[in-house]
Amino acid sequence: MSSNVHYHKVPVPVPKYRRKSKGKRRIVGVEVFNFNADDLLEHDSAAQFATTSADGRRHYRQTEDIAPPTPLPESLGGFNGAQNDFDADFDPDFDADSLVPGFIDLLEKEVRAENAAKPRARRYVSSDQPLTEWVPFRDEYLDELNCLEGRGQYTADHCPSCSHHSLLSAVDLLLQKPATVRCKDCFGGVLLCNECCVRDHARNPLHVIEKWNGTYFEPTTLADIGLRVQLGHPPRKPCSNPRRGYHEFIVIHTNGLHHVKIDYCECDHVGEYGSHRQQLLRRQWYPATHTEPQTCATFAVLTHFHMQNLQGKVAGYDYFSALEKLTDNAGMSKIKDRYKEFMRIMREWQHLKMLKHAGRGHTISGSKGTQPGELGVICPACPHPGINLPPNWKDAPDDIKFLYILFLAIDACFQLKRRLVSSEKKDPGLGTGLASFVEDTGFRKYILTVTDQKEISSCTGLSALDHANSKFSAGYATTGAGICCCARHEFIERGGVADLQKGERYANMDYVFASALKHHNRELQKVISYDIACQWWINLLERLNKLPLHIRPPPLGPTDVVIPKLHVYSHKLECQTDYSLNYLPGAGRTDGEGIKRTHSNTGPVCASTKQMGPGSRHDSLDWHWVHWNWQKIVGMGISFHKKLSKALLQEKEHEEAFQRFSELQLDDVSDWLEMVTAWEQDHTQPNPYVPPTSNTGVTEADVKLLLAEEEAELAANGVVALNEVNASAFVVAGLDLQDRQRKIAFEVKYTNIWTPTQKMDLLDQRTRLNHELTRFRTLQGTYMPTVASITSSNHSASPPGATKRKRPDVAGDQDVTSKPEPVELQVLFLPSEISTQVLGGCHLGLDEIERQLRDAQCRTSLDHIRTHLYIKSGLMTYKQCHVRHQGASTRTRTTIDSNDMKIKIFQARYNTARNALIALGADPEEMEWKEVKDADLRCLEDPEQDAKRDMWARNRLEKQKQNQESRLEVPGPGE
Repeated sequence: MSSNVHYHKVPVPVPKYRRKSKGKRRIVGVEVFNFNADDLLEHDSAAQFATTSADGRRHYRQTEDIAPPTPLPESLGGFNGAQNDFDADFDPDFDADSLVPGFIDLLEKEVRAENAAKPRARRYVSSDQPLTEWVPFRDEYLDELNCLEGRGQYTADHCPSCSHHSLLSAVDLLLQKPATVRCKDCFGGVLLCNECCVRDHARNPLHVIEKWNGTYFEPTTLADIGLRVQLGHPPRKPCSNPRRGYHEFIVIHTNGLHHVKIDYCECDHVGEYGSHRQQLLRRQWYPATHTEPQTCATFAVLTHFHMQNLQGKVAGYDYFSALEKLTDNAGMSKIKDRYKEFMRIMREWQHLKMLKHAGRGHTISGSKGTQPGELGVICPACPHPGINLPPNWKDAPDDIKFLYILFLAIDACFQLKRRLVSSEKKDPGLGTGLASFVEDTGFRKYILTVTDQKEISSCTGLSALDHANSKFSAGYATTGAGICCCARHEFIERGGVADLQKGERYANMDYVFASALKHHNRELQKVISYDIACQWWINLLERLNKLPLHIRPPPLGPTDVVIPKLHVYSHKLECQTDYSLNYLPGAGRTDGEGIKRTHSNTGPVCASTKQMGPGSRHDSLDWHWVHWNWQKIVGMGISFHKKLSKALLQEKEHEEAFQRFSELQLDDVSDWLEMVTAWEQDHTQPNPYVPPTSNTGVTEADVKLLLAEEEAELAANGVVALNEVNASAFVVAGLDLQDRQRKIAFEVKYTNIWTPTQKMDLLDQRTRLNHELTRFRTLQGTYMPTVASITSSNHSASPPGATKRKRPDVAGDQDVTSKPEPVELQVLFLPSEISTQVLGGCHLGLDEIERQLRDAQCRTSLDHIRTHLYIKSGLMTYKQCHVRHQGASTRTRTTIDSNDMKIKIFQARYNTARNALIALGADPEEMEWKEVKDADLRCLEDPEQDAKRDMWARNRLEKQKQNQESRLEVPGPGE
């Protein structure tokens, strides 16, 4: 059955210029009509297609029926857990790799089926359309709200519930009691008399009621109209010997604070119903004290606040203040403060919940037998021998040993501060050391023996080391917390958190690391991620052996340390390769930054925990981390399925790309494989991932130091220098001046549009360069007197032997004054820029000094070129993968252009130094430095990219040729 389909026609303009027709009729334009794909799946649809003739005067239309696609086979859904029991039919000899190709195809089909079966979402013209449609009815809604402020639809004066009770006599029916009480929590809002309201709320003693005084409703309580709650016995079952409770007994519930009159049972059944606190607990009311309680909190309010605190990070003070506002938002009545009682109940409740979840209620030793870390939630995806590993996991072949690697990450969180309030004696923790925190007593004794850390960083400036002893701690008992977590799945480790007293000291972090290791098998291969791992790893074993006996771990066994991927680029180049997760076998795509993501869970609660005492802070943070771990377990199924599906599809894609790349690099693959294998087995072997550098040799700094030492030795032997500035310093100054000239010259060459600010900056640079050139000429007169005569006559003179440029033969040329060369283009007349005859009259040894410096210049310039090409490769990849829109593209392009200019500058520096060496006598055929041409300035790319680039260039040329031909104006029909 066909259905009507609406189309939107997109006109295609007829081109103004066309090639001359050769008599063959062809379509030059197509009008596109849109249709909804979801409708196409449900009904037979009709689509209209239109074409335009070559002259643009005739249109051809045709309609075609489009049938819905064939339904997908039901076998595609066969990978449901309920339909396939892999555990029952598992074959140990089954090759899992053979399943992967079929599984990938199945995933692709499932994705297509899911997209095809997805229901069409309702779309609004505007996101506020429902609100717009509601606006005309808001007065109606307002009237109903105002009506409910009065008696509403219940206008009868007598209680409607009295007539439904069979105990009423005929006289009572005539004398029905007035209906003046309404419950705000019961459904319907019926007005009842006091007696009926009390009777109906025997099982709901914490409902909020209000009483009609003839004009409006005023708040009241069930206790005020006569309700008494009998504990022990079932509701409406009287006790023969009740004992009245505290006369101002308060119950905290989700709808506010309630004054309740209670009676304890002390009849013959007291042994069955238990003590007073047990009678309260069996009604799900938690007493604030275990003897003569005056306040209770319902299990419902404790559960509600517990979830609000864990998920919404609502502070206890804010939550209790909201309950007080629910009770009396006008402040007309006096409410006794029960905040401290509520928070004390909450701490006990959370601790009991942790004991219950850990199964301590089913053990003989009970809560007293709880071991350190036993209340924590472990990561079910990490390797745990005896739990989720096969018995022979130690003998696993090398190609699957990565499955049994334990990944841990440690770091410090300085958000978890605590002010200098209370103490361990006044505020002890109920479960400190039983979940995420380390055992408190032993840790505090150990910290008292620790002095300031005296480690010296051999890497770049690491803030964690610089502020290990000087972290701001005035007014704080705790400046943060050292944390250890599962690096892959982001579970906080049991016993993996300890307080920091100053900065990120090794003593605290070592204790955390050792405490977390106590809960793992020592024979597991371990990978430890830490943002200062390159320094922390030094002397780690020695420091661990100095820890107290109760926490000292056994020998670590096979262990690798790495730096998280985001932090590794702030380290030295050696650290970026030796401690990189990208080059660690078995690491996969682990980034090591998961511990930073755990801070997002505790960050919002820091404002409240920093005001707590030590015990309450530990208890609160323990619960947040236990909740964090539990939510990770809950989400593992969906998360792992999503990641597995994506990984299998991407594996297929990357495996094909890797094979293509290997086929194009067949000559080098065997050498590369040998280098990688040797380095992975022994890190003392050359690292194949380190960017290549020039051949071994001295750098410019080494040459300058050597020359300075020679000058010092001559001065010590009594050789008098010609000037305070020695000969080597003179040549160095000349080379530095040449670098300044080169930089300004490139800036002038590659700047197309000059702003006034840029012009002023260029003028300032040239002025400073002129001053430096003047000082250099003065020194040149001392060390190169034969050159001084040339420079004094013409500062812009060319080197001796150079041909002079002819003046243009133009009429009136005699009046044209020659402008001096800009300072950045003036020749410095270094030893390599003058003839041998002129050099003979200069200070002896200047040419040898320049030769050594030029050789070092070639080496360092080549390294700089490689480094900036490496940077360019990263910038181009970043631009291609992550940059969108014009603004971001322009900024990234500017950065790439700036990097390209540096490459050009170092290329010119290299070639200038090479030409200088040739001028000083080096043989260009035998010297190791070859000319760097523009074609050599390329990033590492495979031949496939070169072929693509050539194809793009040919396509551009062909398109330009076609555009030129299409510009020929051909008369159209009728013209």
